[in-house]
Amino acid sequence: MTKQRLLTIGVLGLLLLNIALVSFFILHKPHPPKPPRNLPPQEHRELKDIVIETLNFNDNQIEQYEELIQKHRDDIAAKDTVLLNLKDNLYRTLANNDTTNRNILQTKIATVQKEIEDIHYNHFIAIKGICNAEQLNKFGELAKHFAAAFKPQQKPKHPPHFED
Repeated sequence: MTKQRLLTIGVLGLLLLNIALVSFFILHKPHPPKPPRNLPPQEHRELKDIVIETLNFNDNQIEQYEELIQKHRDDIAAKDTVLLNLKDNLYRTLANNDTTNRNILQTKIATVQKEIEDIHYNHFIAIKGICNAEQLNKFGELAKHFAAAFKPQQKPKHPPHFED
């Protein structure tokens, strides 16, 4: 076998390999995202829609529920802002090894986390409050799945890289 023929076979082989790889990436369909665990079968929809349908809310209840959702979102957003500021201050103590402020800030963060859980819990108590007697039975079954609704979003495993 001559060098020219060996080179031609090598080039053709690499060309076919490239075509196969490009075809794979173009034709390969990504897997659909996995639904959160512990939600009823309708997990691809918003929790709001699942609650409305499962509890069979009437128009008045839906309106009350929408108001509860907006209040809940506003309350959580306010606490998230406080939490972010506290965490920012906490990590600033790394520069000067300020253990006193570190402990104080960690205690405040824990308090805000508890307040956030209280907001979530009270939100569901308020939803329960707009249910009629028939809906309360369904609410009890649905409540088993509420914890999954507030599962933290997936965060990157490492902090972003900062350039100096």
